[in-house]
Amino acid sequence: MEFNIIARYLKSRRRQLYGQRLEPQVQYQQQGQPQNKEEFNSTAVESYYDANKTPEISDYIQKRFLPVFHSYKTKTKINAQRFQLWRSSIIILTLFIVIFDVAALGYYAGSRFFSFATIASSIAAALILGSTAFVQLTRSQENLLLFSTTSKRLEREYQLFMLKAGVYSSLDSSITTDSDADNKNKSKLFVENIENILSDSFRVST
Repeated sequence: MEFNIIARYLKSRRRQLYGQRLEPQVQYQQQGQPQNKEEFNSTAVESYYDANKTPEISDYIQKRFLPVFHSYKTKTKINAQRFQLWRSSIIILTLFIVIFDVAALGYYAGSRFFSFATIASSIAAALILGSTAFVQLTRSQENLLLFSTTSKRLEREYQLFMLKAGVYSSLDSSITTDSDADNKNKSKLFVENIENILSDSFRVST
């Protein structure tokens, strides 16, 4: 009897939860809004720039530069953690192999501890090979260097542009620094440099 009561309760609770999951979808259908993540992304891409006005450099920085820059910083952090974990694992497993091999020297080949040390060393060696193959497959070290270098280049370009230093100083001595024409030329140069950096990064990663 108690099992039937519990089963009915779980069944009713499942229906309530299922109904709660359906409510947002019904609301999206009524409002004509996208229901899944892909549709949200496609909508965001379609409204990437306002077609009714000329894009400003602030639009480019907000909608293009900053998302890509943060993405590279995140990828750098993930690959750095993965690579550090791999190196730590290699060092620890290597120490285990050395310890087991040295400890087994005082035992004859047919002893129980010698067999245990041999098996443990074999397992540690297999883990080293597996972790090395995983790192090479995911290209953690290469991606770490690539994403780190690219994020630093992007940050440097951004700092130079915002502070009007380096190539973003007055591009033409006949034009004043604060003129609209000079600012537009600097903005175009900034966009070109950023896109060249990203293009180089994409070409290396493929």
